[in-house]
Amino acid sequence: HAEQRIMGESVRNSYLDEWLNGDRRNLNAAFLERGLALRMDVSIPRRVLACCAYEPAPTQGWGALRDINAAEREIKQFIVNTDRNNLFLK
Repeated sequence: HAEQRIMGESVRNSYLDEWLNGDRRNLNAAFLERGLALRMDVSIPRRVLACCAYEPAPTQGWGALRDINAAEREIKQFIVNTDRNNLFLK
């Protein structure tokens, strides 16, 4: 079950990356239909929030990495629970 979830996230992330960073000429009806099949309607106007968490230095240990992962989970939960049309890309 976890493998399916991870694969699904990977497919969704790949699609969103293509939407945000890909060639605009590829954003056609087929692309929109692919998004709808993934339950993502990219035709809805959106704001984009980009954030970056630093990679901790090896001397900072696992605590810093756990803090970053916890922050990511909280941000994702906020984004996806605020509105069902919100999308999260990692």
